Amino acid sequence: MWGESGAALRAARTRAGMTLEAVGEAVGLGPSALSRLERGQRRPSVAVLAALARLYGLDEGQTTALVWSYAGRADAAPQ
Repeated sequence: MWGESGAALRAARTRAGMTLEAVGEAVGLGPSALSRLERGQRRPSVAVLAALARLYGLDEGQTTALVWSYAGRADAAPQ
């Protein structure tokens, strides 16, 4: 359902050189929950998205685009 947004999360994590386990520990989610986010099977809260964006070093524009992509705004897809 949120496959493109999830793929953007996975790409950001990969660019940051982090494992699911390390990210989960940093944001308080289990690796399986993060994996479901990255596969588009689960929609994260805005608080989780903000935490992930900070952790991955996304700028304000990238973070906003990611939030809107989960809200269903196709014109705001993550870069």
